[in-house]
Amino acid sequence: MIIIMVIIPNLGLKELSDSELGEYADNKVQKLTGNVPFAAIDPTAPAVKAKNDLFKDAVAKAIKGSVQDTEVKDGLRVELSEMLTLQASDAAHIAGNDAILYGTTGYGKKDTKGNPVGELDTPENILFRKYGNTPGQLIPDWDSVAHANNYTVQVYTDIANPTTTLLKEVTVSPSKATVNDLPSGSIVYVRIRANGGSTGSSPWSAPAQKRVP
Repeated sequence: MIIIMVIIPNLGLKELSDSELGEYADNKVQKLTGNVPFAAIDPTAPAVKAKNDLFKDAVAKAIKGSVQDTEVKDGLRVELSEMLTLQASDAAHIAGNDAILYGTTGYGKKDTKGNPVGELDTPENILFRKYGNTPGQLIPDWDSVAHANNYTVQVYTDIANPTTTLLKEVTVSPSKATVNDLPSGSIVYVRIRANGGSTGSSPWSAPAQKRVP
């Protein structure tokens, strides 16, 4: 087995309050704007800024707003967190083993000194313990994978042809995803891979079948 040292982002977004998350995203936009080595980062700094602007507006509205306003705010928080997680992952990919270059993005990294990472295990036990809150929504979770940077989740309609029948793909961390805008009433398949390690990602998990609410 080939073993190399890799940069694993450490975001800690769940511990941040709504206002702190907005400030965190502002900082990453500032650090990445004009940062030439990361000019092609995905998502882009303008895309994160646009989502963060929506989130901060929703936070302000939810303070004295309705339950629906709070739900909108919470949904935008999830979307912003997913964007930041994906951006940090791409920053680590672009930086390679250059921790100094990675540090210019403002993202933190896990301390992996003395703990090299080989190929990641395949995610297992995909469950739907929390069913979708709205039509067209699925919320799968699975066993976490040691040393995983984040996870890619795909939802598709043909078990034999996931690539050509792909409906949605999201990258999330930790081991839980919220996938929206799926065809309500349809039977779909969900598969997951862990990202990171010496090969860049684990093998895809066995697919889990579910009817979309």
